[in-house]
This record gives sequence, structure tokens and C-alpha cells, in this order.
Amino acid sequence: MLKAWVDPFIAACPAMPSAAAITRFLCGMATPLHTQIKARQLSGFGKMEAYPFQMIAEQISQLYPHVVKD
Repeated sequence: MLKAWVDPFIAACPAMPSAAAITRFLCGMATPLHTQIKARQLSGFGKMEAYPFQMIAEQISQLYPHVVKD
């Protein structure tokens, strides 16, 4: 399910986002990048807000091992 939410976010970004940026997107934490690409309009924005940030970050790292970790 994460992939279905994250892939449109990655596609909307001007460059490959970091694992932390993806995690912030899923947790609903607004950033300048999210404002720039209108991330709130994407279906995955904030979908994982009830879960710990670190847990989501670990899942993103497993799903997207090529993504830069910050």
C-alpha cells in the first residue's frame, strides 16, 4: 500500500526525494517541497500520521533502498 501512495509523490518531485522527505509526506508533515508540488492533493499525504516516524522511515528504506537516507 505504501508504494501506491509514495510513487505519485516521487513522480511529482523535481528530483528524487530523500527517505526523510517521503516519510514526512506520509506522516503529513508539510515542508516547502510539499507545498511546491502540492503534496496535500496527493492521496498518500498524511496517511501514516498515526504511526511513528521511525517505523515509516524504516519501511521506506526497505521499499526504496536506492533512496538517499538523511
